[in-house]
Amino acid sequence: MVDIRYVFTARGGLDRAGWGVTALYKYSERWWLEAEGAWEYLLGDAAKSPIVEDRSEFAAGLNVLYRF
Repeated sequence: MVDIRYVFTARGGLDRAGWGVTALYKYSERWWLEAEGAWEYLLGDAAKSPIVEDRSEFAAGLNVLYRF
């Protein structure tokens, strides 16, 4: 069995870079619709980790908001 603590040692620093976009639509005075998307890319030691399968990821979301 390999002891991972001695094989990989993470250090501090910049671990990711990315961008995102959000769109907001006001349906009425109380109801809003929000759509968002983001992309991130792992850098440095975070990208070299043995548990990382893909250095980049995309996330998207759709939210319905109600204002009281």
